[in-house]
Amino acid sequence: MGFSVLQKVWFDGLQGKEGVIKKHTEIDEKNATNFNMESPITLCDGTQIVVNNCWGEKNFLNFISYANLLGYKIEVTATKLQSIKYNASNEKPQLHDEINIILNLESFGSNIL
Repeated sequence: MGFSVLQKVWFDGLQGKEGVIKKHTEIDEKNATNFNMESPITLCDGTQIVVNNCWGEKNFLNFISYANLLGYKIEVTATKLQSIKYNASNEKPQLHDEINIILNLESFGSNIL
């Protein structure tokens, strides 16, 4: 499947303003941190794409619902992590909870990926 078809299926509005996928060559330095640049996916036509890594709760839930409509079974594994965040005044660091979510997509008769 080529990029143009894939982008129509996983349309930009599903993620938000940055889009779900982009061509690796179209990502500028400013937006490189928003995509998994270290793990490009090579499509059958040779195009390399990268997947967005900036997801909020609302658009992430929309993604899961949409993928289910396309026939994907999604298993979500969440791990609670703690990270240390420093504020601008260099006061005492604070611990913040973060959720690391791993998705396992399993297609049932769909040729979308």
